[in-house]
Amino acid sequence: MADGRAFFSVLVSWLTAQLIKFVLSKVKSGDFFAGRALKTGGMPSAHAALVGSLCFCTGIFNGATSTEFLTTLVLAGIVSYDAMHMRADFHRQGLLLKEVAVKMLGKEYVDANYPNMNEFQGHEMLEVIAGLALGVAVSAIVLNL
Repeated sequence: MADGRAFFSVLVSWLTAQLIKFVLSKVKSGDFFAGRALKTGGMPSAHAALVGSLCFCTGIFNGATSTEFLTTLVLAGIVSYDAMHMRADFHRQGLLLKEVAVKMLGKEYVDANYPNMNEFQGHEMLEVIAGLALGVAVSAIVLNL
């Protein structure tokens, strides 16, 4: 990996996922959402694209039976699971907490003091799978350049 292709591949995979989110935002809403790159959730998962690319590159450069590949494979599993389950649970808890806070404190107070309370989103399985596939595909292209 001394030539930096793996690093470049991982970076391009993540940036491609973020670019796709911008484009899909434009298609869905008719306008670009300026903060899309800083938000969690959305299609495809940029986290999954990053770890998918990292795992693929590690397998290519170190072999599928290497400890390094096993490490990145486990990392990809943890990140994917977290994106689909834990972060989605946090999002639902945030929505419920905001609902309770609005009832107790009022919408104006909550909006003024906690404007981003429920914006932490998880991913659907399809978004994670698309991110993993994107990371592998982009890496395969970059490594063959």
